[in-house]
Amino acid sequence: MTLNLTYGDLGDACAAAHALDLIGDRWSLIVVRELMFGPRTARDLESSVIGVSTDELKDRLQFLEHAGVVVETELGY
Repeated sequence: MTLNLTYGDLGDACAAAHALDLIGDRWSLIVVRELMFGPRTARDLESSVIGVSTDELKDRLQFLEHAGVVVETELGY
């Protein structure tokens, strides 16, 4: 089991370090990039983020929502 230290754990409290703690993993930054183009459904994200599994995408979205980076909204299509 690996120990995942954050930049805050290492004594770095700057905003850039905090941002990396939130979106610096493999899929989060790519998901955030896709959402910057506008609202997307989970199905849209699955097709545009090549290689991410459904479970991983769900986990990333839940983590980002909990961190306040993204907000789930019902789309009125």
